[in-house]
Amino acid sequence: MGWIKRLFNKVLILMLIFLITFLLLEVVLRLINLSTTATSPLVSDRSTDYRIPPRARIYPTGPKLDWDPLHGYANLFGHRDYPYREDKSPDTLRILMLGDSFLYGSDSFHLHFAKLFEDRLLRRFPERSIEVLNSALWGWTTRHEIGYYRQYGRHLDPDIVILAYYVGNDTSANQPWAKDFLFLGIPEPNYFEASAFWNTLRRYSYVVRHLAILIAYYQAADDYPSEEGSDVKPDMHLLTPERARKITENFDRRSVIMDEKALDQLSPGISTSPPFSEPMWHFIQKRMLVNYEKTQSSYMRSAWNHTEQLLKELKADVLKDNASLFVLIIPAEIQIDDGLKEWTLKKSSRSQAEFDFDLPQKRLTHILSRLDIPYLDLLGPFRSTPADDTLYTHRETHWNLKGMRLAAEKLEKALLKTTKIPP
Repeated sequence: MGWIKRLFNKVLILMLIFLITFLLLEVVLRLINLSTTATSPLVSDRSTDYRIPPRARIYPTGPKLDWDPLHGYANLFGHRDYPYREDKSPDTLRILMLGDSFLYGSDSFHLHFAKLFEDRLLRRFPERSIEVLNSALWGWTTRHEIGYYRQYGRHLDPDIVILAYYVGNDTSANQPWAKDFLFLGIPEPNYFEASAFWNTLRRYSYVVRHLAILIAYYQAADDYPSEEGSDVKPDMHLLTPERARKITENFDRRSVIMDEKALDQLSPGISTSPPFSEPMWHFIQKRMLVNYEKTQSSYMRSAWNHTEQLLKELKADVLKDNASLFVLIIPAEIQIDDGLKEWTLKKSSRSQAEFDFDLPQKRLTHILSRLDIPYLDLLGPFRSTPADDTLYTHRETHWNLKGMRLAAEKLEKALLKTTKIPP
């Protein structure tokens, strides 16, 4: 029996060593607050997994530009946006936009559709104080966006909340567990199954969260094409609170409105985003095909069920705060460009008969109608444009300036139909 006691003692010692090591790692990760991605100024966050902290430098500062008074830094809310005041004026109509990289934008943010939409409202209502706050961040899913609203967004006192929903990957990413490194496109988890236990661990433990990221990375390492410059890390630091508040106090939003004539003089295909390599472009499009498959996998059935639950919860939260919810449905380029569709299917050795490329909109609009949530589906307006009118940036997934302007125009019209804005 002595050997059993010795074995028990050794196992107990190993468990203590493991526990102490785990706790030490947890403390270290929380102290240094490791970024969720290696190429961005992000910090870990319990509600959103990762976010931009207020006043953080988002991109290297270059020449000072009139439209960027913060000169490359996030505003007081941690948004890549204009420097709005923390306290909303009583006469201000404040619109909060939630979304992922499509809303975050990859171009100069003053030319992004959220700001062009705001410009249109300000021109239409010259006597009104109107703010459109862009809280989006790349890689976020509906779960992250709801987490942001609950922890931060509702405290901004919005009157209207607009959820930008990208059908290309938002649904396939909507699972109870956080899909870290979403762009790796892992179709189903082999580790960290979608259970309350793992979901709780990932939410509260930095060690488990970063371990999941590493596992996700190595699971997809064989498929994920490398891109030059992917290991570049920016020099992150914060703008002082005093400087940020001074800029905010002196900022006049109407001084930087882009009028339509000025926009007409810019190239309609303008974009500062470099195109993906062909292998990466195929990788991205292939991973999105799961959203259009006629035969649903158990994974996608779960994703759609969770999407409906998330939308239901968001509506309840927004109504509780005496605001209104509106959903903007953003189509993927493969739904608009038949050439891209044919190329992707051929490169992926898939058949057109396997897919219904209108399926995400059919299911999502059905859910929104059942939940009585007003929405705008941009699929029709984008398809109705002439075939030679390119609305997306070449091999980059997001809109060019022409697409941005069309989205802003349609969103303004749709919102005014559902929301009465007093003069």
